[in-house]
Amino acid sequence: MDDAWKIVNGESHGWLPQDLVDGLRPFEVAMAVSGDLLKLGTRPSPPQDPQASDLKEVVAASSRRYAQPEDSEASPWLVDQDDLEAVLNGLAHQSRTLDELGGITSLRPDKLAAALRRSEGAGDTERDPEEPGRLRLTPRGNVHLNALQARRNEGENHVETLVDLCMFLDARGITVGIPEQVAGVLMPDGQFRYGDAVYNVEVECSTVAKAAEQVVRNVRKAREAGSRVLIALPDASAILKFLAVLDSAFPGIRLWPDGVGVVWKAENGAFQPHRVPGTEVWPFLESGEASVVSDLGSIPDEQTPQLVDTDPLPALLRGVIQDLLRAGKTQATCREFLEALPMSERNRRTDAQVGAALNALGMKHRRVRANGSRPTVYDLLSLNEAEGDESGGTSGGQATWTGAGNPPGVDKGANSRWSTDSSSEDDEGGQAGPGGQAD
Repeated sequence: MDDAWKIVNGESHGWLPQDLVDGLRPFEVAMAVSGDLLKLGTRPSPPQDPQASDLKEVVAASSRRYAQPEDSEASPWLVDQDDLEAVLNGLAHQSRTLDELGGITSLRPDKLAAALRRSEGAGDTERDPEEPGRLRLTPRGNVHLNALQARRNEGENHVETLVDLCMFLDARGITVGIPEQVAGVLMPDGQFRYGDAVYNVEVECSTVAKAAEQVVRNVRKAREAGSRVLIALPDASAILKFLAVLDSAFPGIRLWPDGVGVVWKAENGAFQPHRVPGTEVWPFLESGEASVVSDLGSIPDEQTPQLVDTDPLPALLRGVIQDLLRAGKTQATCREFLEALPMSERNRRTDAQVGAALNALGMKHRRVRANGSRPTVYDLLSLNEAEGDESGGTSGGQATWTGAGNPPGVDKGANSRWSTDSSSEDDEGGQAGPGGQAD
């Protein structure tokens, strides 16, 4: 108001009243500043963009999507890996409508909408072209589901990098197997065959900076098992740190010819090999399709590669199972497995690690009550069934004995249920015998 009064009383600045009316052209205003008067020119507002309303809606939807969780209607940041796994698993066997998927996953509508936004954006799900009202899993979604089901405590960046690498190699005709991660048993993040060589895939995210010894252990175990190692980094920023860790643990090692390679994910999603003067990167990383060179042999035709053990424990347990079967036993506890291992392994393994390895082998098991404890008993005959499933049959997370009557060696009066679900070993073992009562 003070400035307005000064404008009206502009004669003190040499302006006459008519200057405030006749002296101002259209879109001009007068302003009093620091004891003086200024004429300010303005411009008329431009015509409204005919698409302004549509743009406003797009910006509003995007703002809701990336808003803070408490402000968002369907933000993908509300979705954790368990939610995403539930959605992908709901589409694993057939396409479904939104209502069907909501019933199977039991997710709240906002969580389900957010999970679908995220999965569609990543290319994991899509509308079924034959039935537009239904959703289905894409090839990438299948790989992502396998990675989520196999993870133990790996974070989102780790899982996403693994999935992207699997798709990158799949475009080159290479199928990567993703083994289930087992506590206490060293398992690669992925594994594949190219020519006559076995390659372990190890995704290293925060481990390069926070757990360098884990990186070294992954490389050493693979080399001891006769496998090559392909290290995948989420970006190029960790290259120098990784090379320093590798050189410190394996002085003089050469990338590529010595069986260790490293790639990093570029901004376009492709993986770039780290090149070292005087060496050649592995040929399948050089072109869009896997090319075969004479020293590698031919690429096998199987679509699901048979995984090769990196940790010696699973192979040792297979031998123990055969020895126990030859001795006439049909079931055993973790403690019996542990006592049958060579002394060098027995001293550094625990019941929990043995149980985790047996679960990874697909062994059927059940809890029994015996002498005041509840040991887990493993069906020795189920090893052949599990490995037969891997080579061509079907396997599920839960298995019930399918033979006539009860499993061998089990009291016929006991109601036994054999499972392949993972179970923790909280007992001290004991002898497995027919007298135990099944839970």
